[in-house]
Formats: sequence, structure tokens, C-alpha cells
Amino acid sequence: MSLFAMILWACLIVCLAGTVWRVARWLAPDRSLAVPGLPPARALGVLLRSLSWRDTIRAAPRVIVTFLRDILLQGHLLHKGSLWRWIMHFCLFAGFSGLLLFHALEAFVSRPLFPGYEPTLDPWQFLRNLFGVLVACGLGIALFRRLFVRDMRRTTRFEDLFTLGLIGLIIASGFFLEAAKMVSPAVFTRMTADYLPAPDEADMAALRAFWAKRHGMVFPETAGDNAAPSPERLEKGRELSETACAPCHSPPRSAFVSAPLSRALAPSSAGRDALLWWTHVLSCLFALAWLPFGKLFHILSTPAGILLRGLDPGQEALRPRPVAPMKRAVGLDACTNCGICSRHCSVLPAFLALGTREILPSEKLLSMRKLAGKAGHITPAALAAFSRGGFICTECMRCTVVCPSRINLQDLWLVSKREASRLGYPELYVRLRNLGPEVWERLAGRGGHPAKTRVRSPSLLDNPDTFAPCAQCSVCTSVCPLFRLPDVPAADLDVSPHQLMNLARMGLADLALSTNFLWNCVTCYKCQEHCPRGIPVADVLFELRNLAHARVEAADMDGLLDDEGARGEHP
Repeated sequence: MSLFAMILWACLIVCLAGTVWRVARWLAPDRSLAVPGLPPARALGVLLRSLSWRDTIRAAPRVIVTFLRDILLQGHLLHKGSLWRWIMHFCLFAGFSGLLLFHALEAFVSRPLFPGYEPTLDPWQFLRNLFGVLVACGLGIALFRRLFVRDMRRTTRFEDLFTLGLIGLIIASGFFLEAAKMVSPAVFTRMTADYLPAPDEADMAALRAFWAKRHGMVFPETAGDNAAPSPERLEKGRELSETACAPCHSPPRSAFVSAPLSRALAPSSAGRDALLWWTHVLSCLFALAWLPFGKLFHILSTPAGILLRGLDPGQEALRPRPVAPMKRAVGLDACTNCGICSRHCSVLPAFLALGTREILPSEKLLSMRKLAGKAGHITPAALAAFSRGGFICTECMRCTVVCPSRINLQDLWLVSKREASRLGYPELYVRLRNLGPEVWERLAGRGGHPAKTRVRSPSLLDNPDTFAPCAQCSVCTSVCPLFRLPDVPAADLDVSPHQLMNLARMGLADLALSTNFLWNCVTCYKCQEHCPRGIPVADVLFELRNLAHARVEAADMDGLLDDEGARGEHP
């Protein structure tokens, strides 16, 4: 077995094993992606048992239309009005599909379907250059967006640039390899040995002279023949070429990229085709082996996710079906980290202000992919960052609408919040609400006086005029919806709104931070709207909460919040 065959089989085995592993994760996804109350193993069984011939026939037209419009033509991108994004995706998809079918798999596609196929004939060498140019155009647009569009540059990672570089190496080495073969004396020698049996030296000299004149080849061993061939020798070479070579070789000018490159490579083409061949082949085989383990896997996962997506994203999130775990697993693999969702995120200003990368949808999705199934190996700091970024999401669905891979991000965010709570990292206010008075005393000792830990200026807590009109009339308490509901536990209503205002008025903000009501308030603003003296009750509650957050950050109490008793389950 040759070295090439061994490398090829090794890469094929790695690619197949990796693909089976990734697809197996779709069919039996992690517990964090399952429908509540339905284990993943049962979810797949329920899905398969729920399918019927009637459902399959009913879904067939939708699947066919989706395949033609959204997968082959990338129509969903045009539907969203992004012309450049559609050009980029269509160029990459169409170019790679053409190169794969009519070049890499020519023995299985081109030769059986088209009798007399030869890669050096037209229209194949023209199409090969056209497909390569399409990929290069899509690659150029993607690279420009990654490097010069500010919002996308913010979410660009090493894997993104590495993938673009690998694609660029495959395309560039392919063009240069074809150009080198056009003017390679070694390729010419192999061709004549196969198609011109037992030629004499005069015939070979004439054929070399014609190919040097016509194709720009340089034959170092016959430099004299190349210098000034006679018209008779050129005519004889033309006749031999038409007889032995023309049936398999079209004029190279149709290769509108490789032909100009061949003229540039002609003076020093000796031995270069072998080096370029290994560069092109090894880069292609490496991409094949790496496909199941990198972002190139979206070539398979994105079409699968588009075909699986059926209902409206909001309906799927509210009423998940047994297929939901598989859709979520496919969605995690379909993400290309293009950053488009982050550009349109409604809480992007929060990221600009706080700098927490997990606020951005693209970064949060990468973290969710890492956290799924690996909760026991994730550090508390990573879980805390995942929780902080995830709970800032407002679930506005803008990311789901603009996602070019059509991932149901809305559903994934709801699952991610549930998973963060299950792992002991619910929303920060929930954890702060569960802190006991002794913890707040330690925080007060580290953070100093409330007046020294300000959230904004001027502060309502520091201004005596804020509470001067308060008559403790309890109107704020009487209109509070929490105190009007009969099933609210008494422990959650340890103080009333007017009592909390009294604590803040007396300068006991540290004691107010440890009350349960402060963190159970629904911020409906009824207390502030109905206060007869115009006291900003709800604004004071907001400032107390902000003071608690600032106190925690100032005192660097992450370790304290991770202790048992400082965690809480999401309500």
C-alpha cells in the first residue's frame, strides 16, 4: 500500500468515527438538552414511535421545498434581506459542492455520468476554475467581515481564522498545482509515455517544441530546441499533438486562473508540481479528518438542523416536543460562530458596558456547547460567567430570526438558564436573595459603609429629602401585589415596603439588604405610583439591589457565593 493510500484511509477512518460520534450525540443528547421530565433515551424512542406514514407523506413537500430553497439556494438568507451574506454563503456552498462532486469525486460522479470525461477537457477545466473562484470570493468576503467589521471582529476566535486559512490553502494550492501541471516537463513525459507509444527522438523533439510554443513549457534538457524551433518542426509537433493529445487536452485558456499562473511558473516549474501536489492533498485530507471535530462540521449539521426545524421558534420553546433534544443538539453543532446574532443582540450595550463575553449569543452558545455534559469538570468561575451572561438575555428572539444556520436560539437560551439553575448558579439576584444575615454582615465589613459603595450619583439613599415626606401610612404595602396574594410564604414577606423604607431612612441599609422582600419584589412600581407623598419607593428598592451587587463585586465575594447555603434554585 502506498503512502498516499495509507494517509487517505487513516483520514477516512478518523472522519467516519468522528461523524458517528457526533451523530450519536444528536440521537442521545445530554441531559441538559432534554425536555423537562423526559430522559433523552426515551425522547428518541417516543419520537420514532410517533412517526407514521401519514406524517411522513404530509411532511415530504415541506422537506423538499426546504432542501431546494434553503439548502441548495440558501434562500432564507435572501429572505432576511442580507445580500452580501447570501453571496458569501452561496459562493462557498456552490463552489465547494462543485469541486467535491466534479473534481474530488470525479471517479464516482463525473466519469460514470459523462462518457469521455477527462479533467483536462472543457468544460471541466473551466468549471474547476469557476468553482475555485466562487470559493475564493466567498472566502474573501468572510475574511473581510472577520477582520474589518467591528462587531464580527469582536467575536472572532482562532478557530475561525484557522478554518478560513485552511480553506484558502486548499484553493490556492489547487490553482497552483493545476498551473504547475500545465507546464511541468514531468507531467508531459508521463503523458507521452501513456498516449504516444514508441516515439522516435525526432517526434519527441517536435512535440516538445510545439508544447513549449503553445503551452509555455520549458524543457531544460532541450533548451536549444525551445530557443528557435523551425516551422516544419512546429507543424509536425502540431500534427502529433492533435493525434495523440487533443482528445484529452483542451486549450488551457479556458482555465482562466490556472493558465495565467502557468505562464508565471513556467521558468521554474521543474519539480514544483510534486511539492504542490502533496501540499494540496495533505491539506484536503487534514480538512477531511478534522471535519467532525471543528466548525467545518456545519456542512452536515446545518442542513440537518434546517430540515428538522418545523414549528415557530416561540412555540417550540413553550411546548417542546420529544424531538426537541435532538434539535438542540444539532443546533449546537450547526453554529458557525459567524457573530451575526451578536451584532443584532438587543443586550449588546450590556456587553459593551460590562465586558462579559457570555452576554453575546455566539459566545454563550460556545460556552453552552462546552458545558453540556461536562458540568463535573467545569470550574465555578466558568459556571458563574455562564450564568451572568445567560440571565442578561431578554429572550427577544432577534438572534433566532437573523441566524443564518436557522438555529432555534430562543429555545436554547431557555434551556441554558434552566441548566445554570440546576447546576447551582441561578440568576444573581436569586443567589443574593438566599444569602443569610451573617453573610451580609461579612459583606458590610469588607465593602464599607453604604455611602462609600455608590452605584450612581446622586444617591437616593444618601439624600435625606428622599424619605423626609414619608409618613409610614402603609399605602405602598396595601397596593403591593405580594401582600395581596394568599399563597405567598410568610418567610418571603419578612418586611413590608413601608418598613423597608423606614430601615433605609434610619441608615440601616445593610440590614435592608438581608431582607427577603427586597429580592422578592416584582418591581411593578405600584407602590411608587400610589404613594401620596411622591416617594420613589421602587427606585429606592432598585438602588438597594444595585448596592448589593456593587458590594459583592467590590468585596470580591465569588468564593463566598459558591459556598453551600449561598446557592439557590431558580423559582
